[in-house]
Amino acid sequence: MIDLRERFHNVTSQHGENGVLDAIFARVGTTNKVCIEFGAFDLRKDSCIYPLWAFAGWHALLWEGNTIRAAAIQQDYARRPADEKTSGGDANCLHGFVRPSGPDSLDARLEALGESTEPDLLVIDIDGLDYYVWKRMERTRPRVVVCEFNPTIPPHLRMIGREDEGNVLGCSALSLYELARQKGYSLVCCTKVNGVFVRDDLNPEQHFDNVNDLETLFDGRALCYLMSAIDGGVFLSRLPFFDSDLLSDSPKRFLQSGHGFRLPGEVLTPSYTTTRGLSAFVRRLSPTAERKVRNALRRLRRSLGIHWFESSARPPGTQSQ
Repeated sequence: MIDLRERFHNVTSQHGENGVLDAIFARVGTTNKVCIEFGAFDLRKDSCIYPLWAFAGWHALLWEGNTIRAAAIQQDYARRPADEKTSGGDANCLHGFVRPSGPDSLDARLEALGESTEPDLLVIDIDGLDYYVWKRMERTRPRVVVCEFNPTIPPHLRMIGREDEGNVLGCSALSLYELARQKGYSLVCCTKVNGVFVRDDLNPEQHFDNVNDLETLFDGRALCYLMSAIDGGVFLSRLPFFDSDLLSDSPKRFLQSGHGFRLPGEVLTPSYTTTRGLSAFVRRLSPTAERKVRNALRRLRRSLGIHWFESSARPPGTQSQ
């Protein structure tokens, strides 16, 4: 039994995936040495599969939807150095998007190419619809799957962005884990942004520690908590993992309905900014007077039924002030 968190190692991967995959296939073996990755972005940089086809004799399929990036990958492959040509491996570098359904689905693309629908490895990295691409796959059954999740969402929350082009929310680790279990896969490792899953018929629990223990395996370094002082002042536990844009409406556009989450813009209502501004002004004059004004405003809000949020619906578990 091995703990895959001790096998993190980067050749070209970002967060230790190269070492994790080497350790997995050393235990479960290979069948056809076929690996698939989309969106690839680059032939080598940040690639989970580059060492496999370049030095270990695997056959790779790389899809990239961006026209310029796809052309660069094809050119880099054509000019690859001699040591990448002697392993017996190769890569088919393809221009195109892989989408959840239709002619661009992975099922359809593999069938059109005459490629195996049971590759040893599938890497899904498209920054948004990763969850839905895997969910809609019916004929394709990889033995090992690496799939991206949103690492800023705590692992106890279920969250899935809408199945729309442009979805930039992705999904939480918990939602991805539950999808994997439904499809007959077990979680064996989490890197900073990826879940690594092994098909159940390969008996992963006989090879790896902490199988399906998301709480233990989740890497929480990307989590950023918003906390508040008793007077309502807010502060962050760390700088956000992704660039922060408090004015962006993408969460509102891509969160599914009924999620119960609140956006910064829903708090910054006219009643909120007016009341807070008045409290801040009075506080400068007298802290004692400010408390009296704040309590008076709170009683007034209660009597008039005014609250800080635009919507009359409150987030689950909250009470009026």
